[in-house]
Amino acid sequence: GKLPMLTNRVLDGNKSVEVHHLRRYPFDAKEAQFEKDSDPQGRALRLMQSFNSEGMRKTVEAVLLVQDHDHPHLLLLKSPASSFFKLPGGRLKPGVSELDGLKQKLTRRLAPRGVSPDWEVIDLISVWWRPTFDSVLYPYIPPHVTQPKECRKIFLVALPESFAFTVPSNQQLVAVPLIDVRNNLASFGEVISSLPACLSRFDFILGEEPSPSVPDTANTVESDVSSAATSSTSSTSSSSTTTTTTTTPVAAPVSMQTSDDTQEETS
Repeated sequence: GKLPMLTNRVLDGNKSVEVHHLRRYPFDAKEAQFEKDSDPQGRALRLMQSFNSEGMRKTVEAVLLVQDHDHPHLLLLKSPASSFFKLPGGRLKPGVSELDGLKQKLTRRLAPRGVSPDWEVIDLISVWWRPTFDSVLYPYIPPHVTQPKECRKIFLVALPESFAFTVPSNQQLVAVPLIDVRNNLASFGEVISSLPACLSRFDFILGEEPSPSVPDTANTVESDVSSAATSSTSSTSSSSTTTTTTTTPVAAPVSMQTSDDTQEETS
């Protein structure tokens, strides 16, 4: 048969998203927030328990972007004692909507105490499914699976032109160039490494760097990647490949505490 013609509605489907400069986001530290599970077996057990009592787990996570050196950077959370990165977000409690739950998670993790930012959720960009209680995720439900154990939804959230982050003192907020995330399964896992492809349908409008005539505060994000970059070597249990990823620390609190290694938000 004849192929359908592409319409303007399809061709004009891209959305424009403003991405502001890294130096517009000062930071501070707040009380430590610890993970509930100390190892993959503990996470699997808790997932099984919650599935038996509440059904499929629903998880929401946010993609937050800044720009540096005219390139979009992804904001990820990382424990100094851990080699794993994760998106901010977490498990939805029963009865809480996806958008309300996501905003609550972002506020708890990244906002000052007593402040409730108006997080702007732009769009749903990917959905992942956990068919069993192990750590494998799929961007679809396998045909033989009738009761997936978790549904994880990833949303693009636009940051305001400036914002003062507060980050738990036992974690870091790092800015990773999208070019380093793409297909980097060994360092970031299947969900995060797929994000550059998921974001390709958006048009990014990159904001300008703040004027150097404006004095920086002591805790303003460092804008020079070459001087602020840290080398984070990470690997996954399913691969013996080791890669080195350059990240720009957004928040590096003075007082660091050790947290359990995890790629998942478990709160």
